[in-house]
Amino acid sequence: MRKRHKRIRNGAVTLTVLAVTGLFVYGQKIKTLTKEFEYKISVEKVAVEEKQEELARLEAELESMDSLEYVKKIASEELKMVEKDTIVFKAKE
Repeated sequence: MRKRHKRIRNGAVTLTVLAVTGLFVYGQKIKTLTKEFEYKISVEKVAVEEKQEELARLEAELESMDSLEYVKKIASEELKMVEKDTIVFKAKE
């Protein structure tokens, strides 16, 4: 009987050690995954901030395109147009 109790006790101790070891390994894995996800989240937050800044810049640019000054600038610089009664001087080539 004593041998049987001893085997049961040894088995219980072994199972307990394995369970504790397994829980420790599982906890470490969860810790590692948590750190990886936190890093990925921080990277994505930076990307979102960059996109928000780009969106704000594009919205401001779009708003400026609605102005008369922008239309005049494009007309004069890209289309080489001038306003009525404007004198244009050209250098000899």
